[in-house]
Amino acid sequence: MNSIKYILFFSLAIIWSACGEAPQEQQDKVIISGMGGDGMSLEVHREVKLAQTTADSTGYFFLELDAEEANYYSLRAERQEITLYLVPGDSIHLSFENGKIDENTVISGDRVIENQYLLTKSDLLEENNWNNYRALFQLDPDSYFEAIASGSNALNVHCDSLASNPEADQRFIEMEGNFTTFHVALLNTHYTQYHSFLTDTETEEIDFPTEESDQKFMDLDHTRADLLPLPIFREVLQYQMHKAFEREIAEDIYDKDKSTIFRAEYETVDSIFTDKKVQEYLKFKYLLDAISYSGPGAIDPIYEEFIDEAESDFYTHTLMAKMNEWEKIRPGNEVPDFEFLTTDRDEVKLSDLRGSLVYIDVWATWCGPCIREHPYWEELLEEYSESNVHFLAVSIDNTIEPWIKMVEEKELSGIHWFTEDAWQSDFATHFLVRGIPRFILLDADGKILETSAERPSGNIRLSLDKYLAQTESL
Repeated sequence: MNSIKYILFFSLAIIWSACGEAPQEQQDKVIISGMGGDGMSLEVHREVKLAQTTADSTGYFFLELDAEEANYYSLRAERQEITLYLVPGDSIHLSFENGKIDENTVISGDRVIENQYLLTKSDLLEENNWNNYRALFQLDPDSYFEAIASGSNALNVHCDSLASNPEADQRFIEMEGNFTTFHVALLNTHYTQYHSFLTDTETEEIDFPTEESDQKFMDLDHTRADLLPLPIFREVLQYQMHKAFEREIAEDIYDKDKSTIFRAEYETVDSIFTDKKVQEYLKFKYLLDAISYSGPGAIDPIYEEFIDEAESDFYTHTLMAKMNEWEKIRPGNEVPDFEFLTTDRDEVKLSDLRGSLVYIDVWATWCGPCIREHPYWEELLEEYSESNVHFLAVSIDNTIEPWIKMVEEKELSGIHWFTEDAWQSDFATHFLVRGIPRFILLDADGKILETSAERPSGNIRLSLDKYLAQTESL
């Protein structure tokens, strides 16, 4: 759930009133149009993807979205990205030279001052490696602080020039005036961990004020609901939330079932963050991440509670849409009889395992976290060798040969099957596999028990024991 990049976006529209009247702007819309490359694919994001389109043969594109309030948005075009700031009723036009988003991008329409500012700010971040975390965090502490000071100075000068412009949006000025403080604090609190990883240095050997940086980060004012549109502020809030989980929740809670863990974390938001709008945003983001990666099930009571109480239509509509994506794989639903290949390239079906619980590990040979689960997988198989449960490992490798080689050379335990077409396979798309390892638990009739079960290294035994006991009592 930790992240370092979040941006927001909305669109604007112009509608024609009744016949004979002058055209009027619709104030709850924003429009983004422009000229890009022929066939350029474009997406608008605000926490989630809000819209997408493809430029026509001339390079022209047009996007229109609902807008509740002034906000930041991310326009992504084929691995490129531009941050925009728009107010309901705005219409902005962008021209990308040769289909590239860079300093030559021409902005016209509404919010030219603000969006040109953001374009230049992006260049300043790039020049000082603030967006290149690998390069920044590899620096020794002294060089790192020099880069932070250089970037801070450049950003402050840039912000001062914005503040002196009487035509600039005042709320935008206020939010951007806080950017550097929040960004520096976030970078500082990540430095020791990432520097240790990138340079293979023990954290104790790094001469950096880690505890002081962490405390300054947690002391940042999290009551500023007026700054919620600012992406870096939302990023700070999310990391403060996860740090609060580490500090406030007893370790033994994480030995319990998912429902208990979800509830403990969700209630910690109320106990640490006092502003109601900030609370609502963090609960929304917590639920969005949980549903995106785990789907329905243990999160349902909290999700329903939030939907009943939330004031933001954007939050509720976004969560309901995300939950609806999982409708076909809710607990209790039957699973299609997918076909797989064995290491002998024989065809098999999921129905071949009917009559027992099936614990599925979706993995690939190139996946480090997947490989790290193997010792726990082996322990689990040995522990439940006499139980009515099949342990099925499904590979989503791009090609079958590396998978066969690893299974045979390492003599991996359990049932090992291969699904063709990897991420695009019917199996992976049906189960919304967006990251691996992913674990799924089915009952003896081939129906879903848990769409995102615990890992072998986690609390899966709680689920296995519960469902095995239910099966035996039938």
